[in-house]
Amino acid sequence: MHNSANASTAALHAPRRQAAALTVFDLFYGAVGLLAAACVIPVAAWRARRDGAAGARWRGRLALGAVPVPIGNGPRVLFHGVSLGEVKLVAPLLRALTAVGAKLDPLITSTTPAGLAEAERLFAEQPRAVWPIDFPTCPGRFLAKAKPQSVILLEHELWPTFLRQAARRSIPVAVVSGRFSQKSANRCSSVAEVAARRLSAVELFAMQSEPHAERLRRLRVPDSRIVICGNVKFDGLPDPRAVPSAELRRCLGIEPGEQVVVAGSTHGPEEGALARAAAALRQQGLERVRWIFVPRHTQRSEALEQEITSILGPPARLTRLRAGAPAPSAGTPILIDTLGELESVYRFATIAFVGGSLGNDRGGQNMLEPAALGVPVLHGPRVANFIEAAELLQSAGASMVVADEAALQAALAEWLRNPEEAARRGAAGRAALEPHRGASARIARELLDRGLVAR
Repeated sequence: MHNSANASTAALHAPRRQAAALTVFDLFYGAVGLLAAACVIPVAAWRARRDGAAGARWRGRLALGAVPVPIGNGPRVLFHGVSLGEVKLVAPLLRALTAVGAKLDPLITSTTPAGLAEAERLFAEQPRAVWPIDFPTCPGRFLAKAKPQSVILLEHELWPTFLRQAARRSIPVAVVSGRFSQKSANRCSSVAEVAARRLSAVELFAMQSEPHAERLRRLRVPDSRIVICGNVKFDGLPDPRAVPSAELRRCLGIEPGEQVVVAGSTHGPEEGALARAAAALRQQGLERVRWIFVPRHTQRSEALEQEITSILGPPARLTRLRAGAPAPSAGTPILIDTLGELESVYRFATIAFVGGSLGNDRGGQNMLEPAALGVPVLHGPRVANFIEAAELLQSAGASMVVADEAALQAALAEWLRNPEEAARRGAAGRAALEPHRGASARIARELLDRGLVAR
């Protein structure tokens, strides 16, 4: 009986020991990390002298900054979202965990400035920290400061050194609303033995769909650690019943019934393509359409202002409008140069173009947000990170894929000239999303049942 119990315990901890073991790959990966650190740290020090916020973020990335201590409301659980979109998923997941009686002290982490700003906006009362870079000593130092009882990774973020350090400290890790793209699978298959060892640090993969799960199985992740729970993005989508911001409407000068095209989460060269499409449509008589540009990265605002000016004329920038500049007249393009505004801007949209998908390899951005508000969606063909979402909207007739700039212009012209058709497509998208909600509740039950959070 005693021997049987010992064998059972050994079997339980074997994957964790395997994940914690030092390998030749770790030595090589660590050496590369040290070389990268030799380049990065001087740059970070220079930025710290010029920009206090950037310096603080880099101190956090190097795990040199302070990490909020647990406040004692329950076991500390670390929730990590790499950037703005993933951080937003933490909110519905926390609501679902609260609903099932979980006891926890959450720590919210992110990597990018946009993600950290969103964490501050959504979780002002919760402890927050910067996610450590995967250099040799940083994850371990961070975990020693943060003291999490478990780690919940939103969508992906499987870093070798972090996983090894978590396993060394017997900290269980879960991936929820998980994605594992074919690109990631191909990269891991080239070091399949190492990948299998590191993935054994993860005790739960709550995946979005079967294709993502199957790619993990090919890397020897056992079925016992994989469940299909769906995509938390459906639970974090905006409520279409909420009233649009009167302050934002006033700043943007949007009149009731005005046609508005929102280019959301754009990357280069998408803004130029949208601006040229707008200029061509003006020549075809569509002069009073409101064009609003919301770039993914606001630090590009100065360059984008110049680009838009050269094609459409000077755009009104939201920061200047809020500082007292006159509301823009009909037809004046608008550039949103602040973070956290996209959902509010989508509420005014007649049509949304969702970026990261045309003329670049960003893998797409979240086209479900405008669809949830009843807005028809255009996007490019490169949506590797949102394949299921894109297929859902296309099958519902709520979106259109535009292969190039000419197709983008044609689709915009079609929908702007046929607003009833655009509205019908938008309504179809909103209806198509409703049956897919509930992933947060399913994930919360799995986390409780597997002991990754406490009751």
